Parts: sequence; C-alpha cells; structure tokens
Amino acid sequence: YPTDHCGYMKVLSPVVEVKYLAYVLNKEGEKLEFSRNKRASIDRIEGIKIPLPHIEEQKKVIAEIEKIETQIAELENQIIGIPKQKEKILKKYL
Repeated sequence: YPTDHCGYMKVLSPVVEVKYLAYVLNKEGEKLEFSRNKRASIDRIEGIKIPLPHIEEQKKVIAEIEKIETQIAELENQIIGIPKQKEKILKKYL
C-alpha cells in the first residue's frame, strides 16, 4: 500500500502471494498502531518480521480470507437493505 513515507513494495519472488503479504502486513500495522501520526515508515517496515509458510499454505489462507470477505460483503448488502424493509413495513401498518 503506497504511502507518502514508505512508497510501495513489489514481490519479486514466487515464494510469497501478494494478497497474503498485504494481509499480514496490514495486521502487523494494526498491532504496531500505524496511523497518520505513527506512519509506516521504511524504518518501521524494515523491522517487521512475518511468518512465511509454504506457498500452498498461503493460498489456503487467502482462500479463507476471500470466503470471509464475501460473507462480509453479503451481510453489508443485507444491512443496507434493512432501512428500506423497515420503511415498507411501517407504511403497511401505519
């Protein structure tokens, strides 16, 4: 993820899946409390150590994440529709 302090990272080796790396770095950033005030600077990024399982395990992790993200999107869509459903019920009974 590009920032004005860190730039971006490019995966040059097939031993890591980009989405896996992005997810793990995002979680590490949350743990380290990166924010507008505490930036993900090059020095801070260089200090991060991440687990790097075999590529097949990374793909499994990504598949699980994508499955959960799909469920979240579906639930968010349901939530968006709730006010309309509420309005329809209120009009029916009021």
